[in-house]
Amino acid sequence: MLDTGSAGVCACWHDTSRIRSARAGLQFDPSKLHPFMANRLSTRVTVDSAVYLAAVLEYLAAEMIEFAGNGVRPLLERLL
Repeated sequence: MLDTGSAGVCACWHDTSRIRSARAGLQFDPSKLHPFMANRLSTRVTVDSAVYLAAVLEYLAAEMIEFAGNGVRPLLERLL
């Protein structure tokens, strides 16, 4: 059974109610980065560039957390 909205249109074809981070599968919200980029840069900034920047920042944050976890592991073994 298809989930239809109040207008009777299938909601599975277009997810306009979902935010960009959920559609892109990201934890960082591109809608918070887009105004920052638009104010800092003098050229036009597309929504796709904000999604790309959010993906890069999320990747860098994940790498830093992984390196921090790897650095703490020997200290935890010494405590136990």
